[in-house]
Amino acid sequence: MAYLGVILFSGSLLFLDQITKIWAFTYLPFVVDFYVIPGFFSLKLVFNYGMAWGVLQHYRVFLLSVHALVLLGLIWFWKRFYESYWTRFALPWLLAGVLGNGLDRFFRGYVIDFLSFGRFPVFNFADMYLTIAAVFLLIGFFRKDAFFS
Repeated sequence: MAYLGVILFSGSLLFLDQITKIWAFTYLPFVVDFYVIPGFFSLKLVFNYGMAWGVLQHYRVFLLSVHALVLLGLIWFWKRFYESYWTRFALPWLLAGVLGNGLDRFFRGYVIDFLSFGRFPVFNFADMYLTIAAVFLLIGFFRKDAFFS
């Protein structure tokens, strides 16, 4: 039953990621700031053909291979370490983040980014999910219960 909860939560996060990307693609002008909080937060449609900060631009096949390997790793990781307290929190966020950007890259050839905070690179909900997962894993690592309950 716990696995079903993880799948449903991941699916909800993935749905939010994809629906916001469709909204951004449909309603935001390309590479033009729509200021929500001037000088701090804006919406800006950007197509990212690479990874974070635009690294590895136009290496789609390689990046898709990385997504596939990460998903396989998540399956192995999930079965082996699910009982750990902090990985239980991290895994659904990781799954939604990897799938969110992976689906973009697979079907569109690029990842849609649209959230912009000042000089920080433009990002999306899937990127936030990956960051949240990393925080959970770091907390568990420093508490020495990341991989063992």
